[in-house]
Amino acid sequence: VTRDAISLASGRSLELRPDLEEDLRAKFQRFGRPMADNNMRQCMLPHGAEPLANPRGTAPGIHLVLPHSQLFAMPGPPREMQPMFEQLVAPLLSGISSAPQIRRRILRVIGLGESALDQRIAPIYKNSKNPEIGLLFSHLDIEIRLTATANSEQQCHELNDEMAQKFYAEVGHHIYGEGETSLAKVVAAQLSQNNLSLFILDSGCHGLAAQRLLECDAPLSGSWAGSVVPDWLETQLQAWLQECPQNGLLRIEGSPAENGVRQFRFKLSGALEHQLDTS
Repeated sequence: VTRDAISLASGRSLELRPDLEEDLRAKFQRFGRPMADNNMRQCMLPHGAEPLANPRGTAPGIHLVLPHSQLFAMPGPPREMQPMFEQLVAPLLSGISSAPQIRRRILRVIGLGESALDQRIAPIYKNSKNPEIGLLFSHLDIEIRLTATANSEQQCHELNDEMAQKFYAEVGHHIYGEGETSLAKVVAAQLSQNNLSLFILDSGCHGLAAQRLLECDAPLSGSWAGSVVPDWLETQLQAWLQECPQNGLLRIEGSPAENGVRQFRFKLSGALEHQLDTS
């Protein structure tokens, strides 16, 4: 339908491209399955159009130069469309457009509340108009969003990089990643890189931590030792926490907290040994 619509709107007839047919047949051969006849439609382009390579799928994109405009058509699945746009279409657009470029960089922060984070970094960005800075809070982390506007992509990156370096200098130990990564992916990668194994004894999260790690599409094959959510531990933890100063372990600083953590570890170790002996 897309090809027919482009052909009708541009007045250019559809033509079979032998090079696209050869490439398509080679892809299906690698897939180990026969190519249906209707896939041949993907080898048809309007006269004068150029294909946009699609290494993640079978249908190429289309780039057609018209007398007073340019037309781009891309496949619908995001995993195919997004890299095609970023790698092929965006550079072509930047070469024909004088409009300012806009680029965003995202720093992901954990271990600080939104107010505490803003208090520390506000003096850095309060007078900055370019890049613009925004904070986005979620139940897992905080995003520091840097959005730069300039005449070129390179200038945008330079503006964002300069500001990001200042943020790293102030709160770098709280920044665990950038962009579309997640805390689970970072933890999984660190486990793999350092040849470590992880076993989770879960109380209060109902297996959520294990679920996030196993669903993060990161290599965990040699690092995952398992997870348990024992009902008996919930009761024990609540009792132990009541014995600690101010009913908490991690919210207290100084020797009382250190003693509480040591007592907690000792009791937990003993309870685990007892549970294993009796199970």
